[in-house]
Amino acid sequence: MPVAQAEPLLPPQPCDKYVFNGEYRVRGSNGWTVSFNSNGEYASGPAEVRFDDGGRVTGEVVSGRVVGNTIQFTIRWENNPHNQWNFWGRTSEGGHTKGEEGRAAPTDATWYAETPLACATPPAAQLPPVEGLR
Repeated sequence: MPVAQAEPLLPPQPCDKYVFNGEYRVRGSNGWTVSFNSNGEYASGPAEVRFDDGGRVTGEVVSGRVVGNTIQFTIRWENNPHNQWNFWGRTSEGGHTKGEEGRAAPTDATWYAETPLACATPPAAQLPPVEGLR
């Protein structure tokens, strides 16, 4: 009896459009983790930041959107209505995001997604031409 062969692993497929798919969690380079829940193209709703020293602040996603493979969202923190963090970045294959988080304070940080976005629209398959059709 022949031995079954495992199928080779395929590399991650590119995606034309990403979306939020539940909890979205990002990690900042200077000691914090931000999370919120959203589904679809737009981000909204409650947010939370947890600092490595144990501190925690809640807030609200006031705007946000995924367009193709780019992402942008802004969070206003409840401890200070003028304290808004603006995030922007690009997804890599598999829906993970690397980007930069900027704010008015001089403590800007780079960030990356700990949870991936979902692929809403895979790229159109390239079908081979059919002989005899023009």
